[in-house]
Amino acid sequence: MQQKKKETGKMFILTLIGICWVAGILMAGSESSYMPWVNLSGLLINGAASFLLCKVPQLRNFMEC
Repeated sequence: MQQKKKETGKMFILTLIGICWVAGILMAGSESSYMPWVNLSGLLINGAASFLLCKVPQLRNFMEC
């Protein structure tokens, strides 16, 4: 039961990071009246999500999901 919780938690975190990555790309490429702020926040979100996705394979026992 404990192993199942860990697997579900890992997949949830990976899905959340993936959603943030896609949202960051969409925000960075959008045009709006608040243009520089939305683009800058999208760039920061995408950069942070990309950094976290690079670290995912290094997590302990990640590939056993």
